[in-house]
Amino acid sequence: MPAHENVTLEAAPASSRRARAVVTEWLDAIGHPEFSETAALVVAELVANAIKHGGPHIELDLTAADDAIRIAVFDSAVTTHDIAPQSPSLDRPHGRGLVMVQELVTRWGHDDAPNGKTVWAEIDFERDRNVSPV
Repeated sequence: MPAHENVTLEAAPASSRRARAVVTEWLDAIGHPEFSETAALVVAELVANAIKHGGPHIELDLTAADDAIRIAVFDSAVTTHDIAPQSPSLDRPHGRGLVMVQELVTRWGHDDAPNGKTVWAEIDFERDRNVSPV
């Protein structure tokens, strides 16, 4: 696989599993399997959010640079609110995923577009080499 990979996913729960497999295989192919566990958790959360809150068109975009990888998930829902981690609460069974993403990656954010949004996360090879996902 090249330093860039783009995959179209269905807006279905099985797509999170497919995205984890794609990112793991891609990291192995580009010579960075040590980030597979972290990247699999991050991509599963971003894809799950796209399925739950996004539009029916979902794209997974993976890019490797010399010093980092970027995981980006586009969905076709236009957002009118800020995407932010929520404080954990016993009253809410969900909503902790972006808190986890924020802890696992170097940078993350979202970009709005007229036809949807992209939520992205970057894993820095040096900074995140020793970060354990659990």
